[in-house]
Amino acid sequence: MKLACQFIAYLSSALTLLISNLLFYLPAKAAITCSPGTIQNYQNGSLASCILENDMQIQLYNSKAGTLNISCKAKNYILFHSDGNFKSCLINQNITITKDNSVEVCPVESTLEVEILKDGNLSMSCQKLGY
Repeated sequence: MKLACQFIAYLSSALTLLISNLLFYLPAKAAITCSPGTIQNYQNGSLASCILENDMQIQLYNSKAGTLNISCKAKNYILFHSDGNFKSCLINQNITITKDNSVEVCPVESTLEVEILKDGNLSMSCQKLGY
């Protein structure tokens, strides 16, 4: 009986350690692959910017325009707000933005900029790079 109690105590200790490790020490899976040496962080530790190693798909939601799928171009900067939300990137496909009663097309190789308004909606604009 004493041996069974010791075994149960040992087993519960081992399981507690295992579960603690799984809950607190699993490596995070990065959704963004940044080129080495290009990562910039805010003071709060969140990602400010980096150069994308690969093309990246981002999905944004705007209550007026609905869901917007964005493809950010590899080997260019992607930027984030200090709260971790997407801010801007160079796009590699045309994007249509609906603003009030108008429609704006952001062409390939434009920089898409996203700002979060006080009401929680997104304000999106694009700027074509001049060469």
